[in-house]
Amino acid sequence: MSRVVLHIGANKTGSTSLQRRLFAARDEICYRGEDGPGWAALAPLFAALAEEDDLYAPLDAMADAFAAMRAAADGRVLVYSNEDISRSPLPTVCADRLARLLPEATVVLVVREQRQAIASWYVNHGAYLKGVPRRYWRRFVGFDEWMQHCLRFPRMGPLRGFDYAALVELYAARFERVEVLIYEELLADPTAYARRWAALLGLEPAVVEAALTGPRERRRHSRRTLTWSRIRSVWPAPMPPATATRFDSLWQRWLDGGPAMRDWMSPDWQSRIAEHYAAGNRRLAERCGLDLARYGYALEPHSAARPRTGT
Repeated sequence: MSRVVLHIGANKTGSTSLQRRLFAARDEICYRGEDGPGWAALAPLFAALAEEDDLYAPLDAMADAFAAMRAAADGRVLVYSNEDISRSPLPTVCADRLARLLPEATVVLVVREQRQAIASWYVNHGAYLKGVPRRYWRRFVGFDEWMQHCLRFPRMGPLRGFDYAALVELYAARFERVEVLIYEELLADPTAYARRWAALLGLEPAVVEAALTGPRERRRHSRRTLTWSRIRSVWPAPMPPATATRFDSLWQRWLDGGPAMRDWMSPDWQSRIAEHYAAGNRRLAERCGLDLARYGYALEPHSAARPRTGT
């Protein structure tokens, strides 16, 4: 039987580098997920797996796709990676499906300190409206307004995907083995981080380290881009045409070439986000034996820690 690894995220933890440079690049791995074999055809199924209720999800097609994965593995390590699982709007439904499809899998969750993860998510995704009429598409949204919306409508944003303790508890109830890796370790000690993935995948640590220590796959939007987006958001001018001119392309390259957005989250939001996740981080650290304090994670004091009572 093939070794099976189920990588469920989280978002903004280097998943794209794992998928492109490691999972999809090694012959020893049978990989299915973004940038993997057959991605264009499988993407709607993988999205439905995480996002659609049973009433609408193509369950038979999902089962067929995972059976085909097993057949393709043929003794190799089978890796299914979908970081959007971690922020599924139907977390229990999604976890139950995966437990049926890959019951023997080792579940892997990579965590990142939530203030940094949320800042990265906002700059790359939240600052620009999506899923809205064309007139409003990719209009700028300020961080304060975006965060208030995420808190008001938690199923419509990424915040639940950063509640790592809840995810570990959910998947540990359905799978025998759940491994938690720390994104900050990749930055501070890439050799140690690579060893953890190497053990999971049955690869040499040097191979993994070489794959993961290159430049970022997805560059953070620049300060110029967000400043221009803020200006455009108050203009009555129409959105640019779908076909860009050479000038548009040069202008976009100049915007993208500016310094990355960083160090802009207010102290009040820093504090509120830390408080929001501190109790869960304490549970996660104690359950998995993780030194989260070393990497600046907010942790509720031992005496104040409370048992989880719901999602």
